[in-house]
Amino acid sequence: MPAHLPNVPRDRFADGPLRLERTADGLVIYSLGTNREDDGGDMGEDALDVGFRLWDPEKRRRKRKVKSARERAEERAAIGALLNEGLEEINGGERELSSDSLQEILDEAREEVERERDSGSDES
Repeated sequence: MPAHLPNVPRDRFADGPLRLERTADGLVIYSLGTNREDDGGDMGEDALDVGFRLWDPEKRRRKRKVKSARERAEERAAIGALLNEGLEEINGGERELSSDSLQEILDEAREEVERERDSGSDES
């Protein structure tokens, strides 16, 4: 802990310190928020975590494309299809059914859609 910060600030919504998550493009420092559940630092429109994001230097000041309703629907459909593939792996015995494996499937689906989105934005 640095000398200028004697301890990690407390999360006023949880019994513990604020959380820190590494993301694909920086860090998120956050509190659980009023629902007192850890939503992984998700601070989007519908999320309840409260905090701020620190962008990696190469990710700063990039023009962010605003997604159309059609693009958002396509992204949701792609995530749904990838989630179905993961669930089929569980049903086929290729994966064990657990909360960790379900979270892993969701993370893989999000990462795949993000990679596809990023590769598409490099071409435009």
